[in-house]
Amino acid sequence: MKQNDLGFTFADLLAIIFLLFIISLVTVPKILKTINNYQQKSLLNKTNKIIKKVEEINNKEKVIYTYSDKKETSINKLNYKGSKPDNGTIIINKEGNIALTFYDNNYCAEKSYLNKEIVVTKKDKEHCVMPYLDDSGTDKPDLKEGMIPVIFNGTDWVTADISKKWYDYETKEWANAVLITELLRDFYRKSEPGTTIHELDILAYFVWIPRYKYKLFNVNSLSTNVNEIEIEFDSINKPKSNGINNGEWLTHPAFTFGEEELNGLWVGKFETTGTRSKPTIKPNFPALAYQNISSQFTIAKNFNNQKQYGLNTKSNTHMMKNTEWGAVAYLTNSKYGKTSEVWVNPSRDFITGCAGTSASSPLIPDCPNPYTTENGQQASTTGNIYGIYDMSGGTAEYVMGGIYDENNQNIKLGLASFDNIDNANMNNYIDKYQYGTSSNNQTAYDRRILGDATGETRGWNNDGANFIMDEPIWNGYGFYWFIRGGYYNDKETAGIFSFSHQDGAAYNYNGFRVVLPSSNKK
Repeated sequence: MKQNDLGFTFADLLAIIFLLFIISLVTVPKILKTINNYQQKSLLNKTNKIIKKVEEINNKEKVIYTYSDKKETSINKLNYKGSKPDNGTIIINKEGNIALTFYDNNYCAEKSYLNKEIVVTKKDKEHCVMPYLDDSGTDKPDLKEGMIPVIFNGTDWVTADISKKWYDYETKEWANAVLITELLRDFYRKSEPGTTIHELDILAYFVWIPRYKYKLFNVNSLSTNVNEIEIEFDSINKPKSNGINNGEWLTHPAFTFGEEELNGLWVGKFETTGTRSKPTIKPNFPALAYQNISSQFTIAKNFNNQKQYGLNTKSNTHMMKNTEWGAVAYLTNSKYGKTSEVWVNPSRDFITGCAGTSASSPLIPDCPNPYTTENGQQASTTGNIYGIYDMSGGTAEYVMGGIYDENNQNIKLGLASFDNIDNANMNNYIDKYQYGTSSNNQTAYDRRILGDATGETRGWNNDGANFIMDEPIWNGYGFYWFIRGGYYNDKETAGIFSFSHQDGAAYNYNGFRVVLPSSNKK
């Protein structure tokens, strides 16, 4: 074969080119990985140095420092002389807690008030933005796949800009999100903040309950007066509080889901509506009632259908447990909730989101005060539109809280008709209570679980207080299952602290609520 002037044949040249190609396949990824590691470590290094500078400042007020194009753009300068990020914001609140979001070379450094560690991940610039942080110190709500954050503009629910004020617990504005029909889900997800979401496009409304601990106040389940419950927002990155005595702090048990710690709960804003095959969570509709408790449990799990609702198939959406009801009730009676009594839903047609004219309004055939009206919002856990509705009156809601048998080994089913409820797979979805044969004496209330809003708050606002028990009734079964909130005709004994019992069967006045547990796992 003819050689070129350098003594190589054409085949030799092809071999060299092929060899260089193979070498590039091996070395280029390593070079790129080295560059990426350098950029990631560089951002982490400059972030730590800026934090150290911020910590040297002794401020008694909240201070914000901002950066753009590697320059500080703050009004009150930090005057840090070292290398700065391309863009970003760092906040130190009056308690000295620091939150930040920095963007640099395709990487995003993030830290919330409650987290000690800085997390650096690869992100687009438009997705590396500081979420709105209220001064209560709570972590941001964990928006799951398919969830659209929303705010109310006075007339309609619109898409929220989570980089700005989406929620504020100091002003009792809890975070809200919706699930959208499959056809328009992607449209709203990509829409500009402030886009009106039409009611027909919404399948479900949810409200975020952030992880918190509360100061124990009545561990002996005595009869006490209503008082404001002290809570502090918590983090799964901090050790749990395990108080057992009055005055000690306890991380609310609703934020432990089996062996998994949760940073919050998404709770159905209204009682469940719709049908068995396609449940919804919507206002101004009849609650989905007349199902036994095992059917309700199965219906709630339908929300895990990714195609229909948009949530991840591993979402673990389920029927509300008794302790989860308690988590909402305690937040409601803290400084972050309504504190005054939640008005009853007196609709004998079980219309969701309805309010009467007082905390114990007599029953009515329709709904004169829908949830958006001034009176309607008195039936919310916040006293405004951002809270949770139907937790007083409406239907008496079954919750997953049942009683053990005489040996405290197996749950007594009654007419619930569960299959294998005592297997390990069900443990996350039910609160199990010790066996007992009394419902409204001290022995009964001592069987409470701390945080479930039964024994600790019994009789508050004159709400009903009847514990589950094994005492056969007319059909031969006992009162094995908790029902919460009272129903529309209970009037003054209905309320967010009301608890009573039922046999698990289907009745026209028993509804239920849906909960989506949320952790750092996606």
